Amino acid sequence: SINNNFNDVIVMFVIGLFMYVGSKFGFSPAPVVMGLILGSIAENSFLKGKLLAEAGDGMLKYFFTGGINITIISMCILSILFGIYNTIKGKQKKVSDRKDLGVSIAILLFSIMMYKFALTVDDPLSAIFPGATLIIMGILSLILLLQEAAVFIKRPKEKEEAAIAFSKKGAVFPFPRIITALVLILAYFFLLNILGFYFTSFLFFFTFTLVFSADKKTFLKSLHVRIAIPVIFTGVLYMLFNLLLKVSLPHGLLY
Repeated sequence: SINNNFNDVIVMFVIGLFMYVGSKFGFSPAPVVMGLILGSIAENSFLKGKLLAEAGDGMLKYFFTGGINITIISMCILSILFGIYNTIKGKQKKVSDRKDLGVSIAILLFSIMMYKFALTVDDPLSAIFPGATLIIMGILSLILLLQEAAVFIKRPKEKEEAAIAFSKKGAVFPFPRIITALVLILAYFFLLNILGFYFTSFLFFFTFTLVFSADKKTFLKSLHVRIAIPVIFTGVLYMLFNLLLKVSLPHGLLY
């Protein structure tokens, strides 16, 4: 609404759905929110600092010397080491989780792949901050990978128990639910320009809660409430975007 840009609504919508899935695996939405709020501020400040450093005595002296820099860097290192210590201490009391291994490998590969892509952009200046962020992501995911592997290898008995439990439990990730969610997201964006933003939002909201409802019988008993909630939600969106902010949204056959 601040930028009067519908693409920002799409970004918010997609990130919200991914964080809904991520919350099921213990990921906190707080870092994502902080990243969205502080990301542009950090990027602009980093680029300004880089330009000032290159015009002066160099980046090493500019970023890594001085009382304030040393204090902030020390606090960052201590917080990372404290997190690693707590994780290792907690892993001594339970079996190493294959989910953490898979996530760390996925993030490491993603960081390497995206870093290579960042090096191919036409504007080198725009790739500096994303490249630095991806390097940090890769290092932290490598630390997590080594940490999980060390715990998994160190305790062979628990490793065998984990393998048995994993084979009985099946896949760690609920792939059918994830695929269903992705299909619903694609259908939502496809129908936006056909049925209109408001009706499509109502339809998606209702369908999403129906598909991922834990108890279908309870859902059907409270069907009137399940319909009323997306109606109210869509009405609030209409008043906010159409009447107050005057933001142009996709129109279709059903407004």
